[in-house]
Amino acid sequence: MKIFIITMSIILLSNVELYSQSRQIVKIVDKGGYDYIPLEHLTDTTLGIICYPRLFEDFDRKYVEIFWGSYCTDGRYYLTITPEQIYLTSGHENPNPSDLYWILTIDSLVYQQILTGFQKEQKQYYYFDEFYDEEKLLNEDYSNCDFLLEKQVEKFFAYMNMFVESEEQKLDKTKRIIPQTRIYFGNSRKQIEDWSSSFD
Repeated sequence: MKIFIITMSIILLSNVELYSQSRQIVKIVDKGGYDYIPLEHLTDTTLGIICYPRLFEDFDRKYVEIFWGSYCTDGRYYLTITPEQIYLTSGHENPNPSDLYWILTIDSLVYQQILTGFQKEQKQYYYFDEFYDEEKLLNEDYSNCDFLLEKQVEKFFAYMNMFVESEEQKLDKTKRIIPQTRIYFGNSRKQIEDWSSSFD
């Protein structure tokens, strides 16, 4: 019995090691002012980590961001709108891992309409939802995290759809592409390797 337990432990540890080694680290495609995440990354079950090169200080900016604080993630959620995609990520000012949740493909016309409306309403390239109070909404019940996240996404889809003129092109959250495996979303190889070894 003791030999069986030791053997099984070795097999399990080997599989964990193989799994972590098989997870690839890839970079987002720099499109000159915005980043593009190849959709095949979301269907690749060996991919676990994406490294994004863009810095917030970039001057040739061609994307819009909507973000809000979250107790569920102990950080923030970010909706990034680019000329080709809208994607949802989490972000942290602490060692917790950040994730890529989904991608929605859009075209440049829809992006331009959202951008024009956004700049007219917000006068800038980003919007922080300072009125969202997740701690109050949760009321210490963290089982509502997914529900609250979807409500925020619905709210901002409705907001962006105000600027999309064609009914056929309005954003449809049912068309989002969700990763097949958990995908970490970090800005340095060391950071995402640390996440992978600590949380997988």
